[in-house]
Amino acid sequence: MGSEKVVYVNREDPDYRTLRGWADKGMEIVNAPRPLAGQVSWEGPFRHGIFYVASEPGMAALVRGSTLGWDAMDAWPVRLVDNAYIEERVREHLAEAEMTMEDAIEGWGSLAEVARADGWPWYEDVLDRDTESRR
Repeated sequence: MGSEKVVYVNREDPDYRTLRGWADKGMEIVNAPRPLAGQVSWEGPFRHGIFYVASEPGMAALVRGSTLGWDAMDAWPVRLVDNAYIEERVREHLAEAEMTMEDAIEGWGSLAEVARADGWPWYEDVLDRDTESRR
């Protein structure tokens, strides 16, 4: 995943229902280690912090650069992804390292574990685990 300042959240993870709802309405979402200003704020699972804010894009632009805005408060943008997106990124990363997915799975045990080891928020519910372990 590199050193980029982005919080990736798996859209399937039920812990992020609130976040998904605001993202689906077209709002920009950020996550930070301290409380932030914005149209809607809440506390959620720790990623870069526990503080989340959602704002419409126009409002987000105003809040982002202000003196106590998102940039000053070390807020990172939240990007919703799914397992298919994560798998593509993991394959790209493995290719850069001249490694195959099969080799990685042999070492880590499953695609889910390879993705998590690479820092991605892979999500699987209880029913997916049996299928995943056979990949």
